[in-house]
Amino acid sequence: MTRAQSDIQTGFQLAIQGMLAAIGEEYHQLRTQVQSQADRMKHLEEENKTQAAHTERLQSQVQDLIEGSQQEPFQVQMHANFIEIMREVVSNVGKEMAGMFQQTTSHTQWATTRINELEARNDRLAEENNKSVTNYQRLLENIDAIKRQGETRDNDILRLSNEQERVGAECQMLTSELGDIWQEHDNLQKQSQRQTVCYEELEVKLKAL
Repeated sequence: MTRAQSDIQTGFQLAIQGMLAAIGEEYHQLRTQVQSQADRMKHLEEENKTQAAHTERLQSQVQDLIEGSQQEPFQVQMHANFIEIMREVVSNVGKEMAGMFQQTTSHTQWATTRINELEARNDRLAEENNKSVTNYQRLLENIDAIKRQGETRDNDILRLSNEQERVGAECQMLTSELGDIWQEHDNLQKQSQRQTVCYEELEVKLKAL
């Protein structure tokens, strides 16, 4: 193998290793974001339970006030109106919280599915890259063997040249797939950012209660 061929092969391998390392880093960051979302969901569920208990105590207190005011019709009506208002408020907040919780659950499931798909694509891409490197190395070895033997074999050289072009096309296709994966990562990060905003809005509403 000539010095130029060795440099080409080394550069090709380093480029592939760099792309795979970048995918691995993006994948790790996405895993961390999904775990953070799962922790937020758990915290939100605990907050829901606390809010439900608080609402139940409030309703019990209002009911006690109503029962203790049976001889005062005007006060009873005021308490009855108050509890109806509270029930409506609690119902609306509960529906909104349930909707956001469902949205969070769906997003987390979707993100987990995408992670699994990206992981599978990453493994497949790594395997194809390894095959391409092996084919390219074999191609260089064949070219060197022909040069050492001093054979002309125009047809074989043409076939090997075509094979080299095919390998180059495969490398371009793999590079395009890597670009698609990076785009998917960017989309998931944007989804995670929007989900974080939803969490923050929900936390503000919970604190306002």
